Amino acid sequence: MALVAPGIHGQKLGTASIFVVGVVALLVGIAFGALGAYAITKPELGLPPQFAYGMLIPSALCLLGALACFVPRSRWWVIPLLAIIIGVIAILLTVGKLWRP
Repeated sequence: MALVAPGIHGQKLGTASIFVVGVVALLVGIAFGALGAYAITKPELGLPPQFAYGMLIPSALCLLGALACFVPRSRWWVIPLLAIIIGVIAILLTVGKLWRP
C-alpha cells in the first residue's frame, strides 16, 4: 500500500474497513459460486465446463479472503494459502501459454 498511497504506510486498517472488505469478498464469492454451480447444473446453456470451473476457483479464493477478514485467528494460514494458490495459478497459466502451439 505504501507504493500506491505513501500516506498509508504504517497505518492499520480499522475494524469497520476490514468488515466491509469481508462482506464484499463474501458477496462476490457467493455470486461466483452461484454462477459456477448454475453453469454446471444446466448443461443445456451450452457453457463449457471450463466456464463453471473458472467461476468456482475465484469463488473459493473470495471465500478464503472473507474468512481471513471475519476470523482473525485464521489469518496466519489463510493469507499464505491464498498467496500459494494464486502463485500456482499464475505459474500454470504462464506454463500453459508456453506450451500452446
